[in-house]
Amino acid sequence: MRYVIWAIGSLFSLLMNQATANEGLWTSQQRPELAASLPLHSVMQAGSCSAALISAHGLLLTNYHCLLDSLPYLFSAEPDIFDEGYLAGTTESELALPADFYVSRTLSQRDVTDIVNEAVGDRLRGRARFNRYLQTRDHLVAECEREAGVVCRLVEFNDGLSYQLIREQRFDDVRLVYVPAAEIGYYGGERDNWQWPRHAGDFALLRLYVGESGLSSEPAATNRPYQPERFIALSETPLRAGDALVAAGYPGITQRYRSPSQLSYQFAHYYPSALQYLEQWQQLIKGLSPSGSERRIQYAPLLQRLSNRSKNYQAMLSGYENEQVLLQRDAEHQQIKNWIAQQPNRGDYEEALTLMDELLAEQSHFQAQQLWLSFFDQLQLPRIGRHLYRLAYEKQRPPEQRTGGFQPRDMQTMRNVMSSQASQFDSRVEAQLLAQLLVRHMELPEEQQLKSVNDFFRLSEEPTQLELEQQVKKLYSNSQLDHVPIRLYWMQRDLKHLQRSSDPWLVFAAESYQERVQLGLREREWRGQHQFANGKYMLAVKNWHESQDFSFSYNANRTLRMSQGSVMQAPAFTSLNTLLQQAEPPSQIPEQQKELIQQQDWGCYADAELQSVPVNFLSNLDATGGSSGAATFNQNAELVGLIFDSTAESVINDWHYSEAKQGSIHVDIRYLLWTLDKLEGGSHLLKELGWPWQDFRGECRGVTIPDPAPVAGIDPDPAG
Repeated sequence: MRYVIWAIGSLFSLLMNQATANEGLWTSQQRPELAASLPLHSVMQAGSCSAALISAHGLLLTNYHCLLDSLPYLFSAEPDIFDEGYLAGTTESELALPADFYVSRTLSQRDVTDIVNEAVGDRLRGRARFNRYLQTRDHLVAECEREAGVVCRLVEFNDGLSYQLIREQRFDDVRLVYVPAAEIGYYGGERDNWQWPRHAGDFALLRLYVGESGLSSEPAATNRPYQPERFIALSETPLRAGDALVAAGYPGITQRYRSPSQLSYQFAHYYPSALQYLEQWQQLIKGLSPSGSERRIQYAPLLQRLSNRSKNYQAMLSGYENEQVLLQRDAEHQQIKNWIAQQPNRGDYEEALTLMDELLAEQSHFQAQQLWLSFFDQLQLPRIGRHLYRLAYEKQRPPEQRTGGFQPRDMQTMRNVMSSQASQFDSRVEAQLLAQLLVRHMELPEEQQLKSVNDFFRLSEEPTQLELEQQVKKLYSNSQLDHVPIRLYWMQRDLKHLQRSSDPWLVFAAESYQERVQLGLREREWRGQHQFANGKYMLAVKNWHESQDFSFSYNANRTLRMSQGSVMQAPAFTSLNTLLQQAEPPSQIPEQQKELIQQQDWGCYADAELQSVPVNFLSNLDATGGSSGAATFNQNAELVGLIFDSTAESVINDWHYSEAKQGSIHVDIRYLLWTLDKLEGGSHLLKELGWPWQDFRGECRGVTIPDPAPVAGIDPDPAG
């Protein structure tokens, strides 16, 4: 059965009477009427993105770019998947995604703020506070997961302003049904990223599978497609400029309530420094992997992430200056401080402000070291060696006392990660990245250099770049951790076995373990101080907002959220016609697609106003990283598309929202349907979705086809 739209009037009224401002990534608790009017049960989290459940047989729609990390895993089965895409003709030919890719949906969310606050109290600070928080988290999660088929997590909102215990249904058997060729799914590539207008077919179809019990199961031949009670209906009505919209998904992280000093540190120090690393890594990887080579395809996901971060940070810095963000934040912060001065408990707030400044000063001192570590920890073999050693160490402790990530409940996830990441590893590339990082390590202030790194790589001898390259090349050639069976073997061994290993990355893990423990303790101290101080500050920010009758939405944190807005005014749409006009040369799009556009073969998917099939559209919906794949609904709660990007001008909204700058970019559902129908031969999927839009006479139902637009295969005079 299709999802029944039972609250159209309610949703329409809410949308039409919304405030002019579109800021807000709202929880269901903050907007219960809106949540009740949407099919949120069918809005999923897929990997690091969002997704929409759109059929009675577990068909899931998400973005193409959300699968870039997974596609290299499928090379052995489909070596041409990037160039040609893939369409499964039957459920038997659907391709299992890597084991670490899973899909989940929110079942419920319970406020446990009082429980957490009672546990940590007002007297604990720093590491002691954070340790007590972790103990409380583990207890709440363990109690919650006694229910079969449920996965739980405790999520902190706005630096500890509130805590929510979230129950989720997880799907571990996820299979690829359809992904377009890169010429469609990633059209424009790095050039068009964060830009408008766009012409990307940024869509892909997956299917969810469950075990015979109907609950999540590890991938197995006996699993069957998930059959939900309800799913999201696709819209038959074309969008127009100004039409009201709602998006629902799992947006990443926003930081809209940071203090001026925290904001200034991020933009004056972190972003400029991180950009240097990002640009160096991109240059090195591209130099070692010529365009079109197998290695370039293998590293395409990492290059895409690096490029994405670079353009994002550059746009952040530009928006920060252009919008005079610090001046505006200073003014607001002063108003908050004036409000605090009038409160009877102002001492608590003032203590928090002092602690925040002290913590920032300490963290700033170690900024260069922290940044270096963040890139070093992305190297695969050193990271795997470290995780294996930590696992063996943790297994000496009772299961309930182990650190999160190393508990029995985490073992399947760790095995999945160990297995799937091997498809994105090349020893030559990683060795060069490490050599470059070691040069940077020698340039760090002496007090921020890591002794274990200096000792293991003999950096005190001041080796040359060439000597470092030769040294790390030998380390990689002597390691077997690039083989999945070896990784899984070491997962089963105890600490004594690992300590006897001669594998260089296990040796390094052992020699650096105590220093990494000390860094972890320092991080816990910081986290505990941050929770206490920023939690108090966020309470002041919230209360000040309410005193001014301002709306207050929680920062995004990868939990289910909704945002309200509308389609932008012209030019808000791109189409197949503008795609052909923009392609330089036209060979950038598949030849068959070019011919169909030239013939104006729109099928039943044309928009009469556009005189073509819509491809992408622009809205002012609030969004951020992780909003990719967010289901976009019209006023009837029907799916009209997915968010897949934002404009460069709007990325600053992660830190400081400006309605005038907000721009979210969506792929139109009609482009997916047209592509399946005309390019891919996906009639079986269209049938599953209830399409094409044809009545019993074979005529396009409810759609006006502009002239000239021959509809291939349809008799214009069926009566004759």
